[in-house]
Amino acid sequence: MIILGFIRKKTNLKKIEMISKEVLDFINENELSKTFIDDAAKKAKAINCATHPYSFSHPQPFTASDKKVLSHIVFQGRRTEDGYVRSGNVKVSRPLDLSGNAGDAKIWKFLMLKLSNGFTILENLRDRTPEAYELLQMDGRSKDDAIKLMDDFSLMFEQSDSQVTSSRIKQVYFHIGENQYHLLSVVTPSCLVFELKNRICELMKKLSQREQDLIEAKYFYDKKLKDISAEFNISQSRISRIIQNALDKIKKELLKQEALENENNI
Repeated sequence: MIILGFIRKKTNLKKIEMISKEVLDFINENELSKTFIDDAAKKAKAINCATHPYSFSHPQPFTASDKKVLSHIVFQGRRTEDGYVRSGNVKVSRPLDLSGNAGDAKIWKFLMLKLSNGFTILENLRDRTPEAYELLQMDGRSKDDAIKLMDDFSLMFEQSDSQVTSSRIKQVYFHIGENQYHLLSVVTPSCLVFELKNRICELMKKLSQREQDLIEAKYFYDKKLKDISAEFNISQSRISRIIQNALDKIKKELLKQEALENENNI
């Protein structure tokens, strides 16, 4: 039985609309079973929420002992006018990333869907919002069952008391006084990386087809200029100029977006 059909029998239209059409479409298109949410909750303890996943910074395989001590980092910072591109200072489409078994990709996609309040299912579960409880009760579950599922999902947000990074990650000693240093680990904010990638991809659509093709050949397929020149029948110097001009356009638009965001946050 598909969840959507079950929902229509058990809930009224108003409640369905509270869940958001995006979520209902995903459920229906993927023909998710009634037990999908229950199964997802059971697997939650194997999924980690993070703003800085350790495996993103150092993707090489870790030993079993490494995984026991390394921690995913969740940074919750506020925006400040300090001029830095950092977590908390950039508006991102998804403030949390997920790390876990690649076989649970459908669960990840589900958790990244937005509910009617404009926040993802993941964020709603974290904050235990009314929308999250509505989602968990939408197929006839009792309030007590919804609370149990919420408790299971909360395991995704558990953080260790101490944060440990891999010795393979670059270490930086930050001087704070005479013979005193902070040891900093430079880790990657994956949400910022994905946000930048998405913005660049959107801006690339505004470029000419030739500009797009040349950028993809050089940066996506890592082709050498001489090979690109032979493929497109354009001189290498001309290719370099076209690509640079296109990158300048993208950079200019990114700066415009940043300036607009700063104005909106003043």
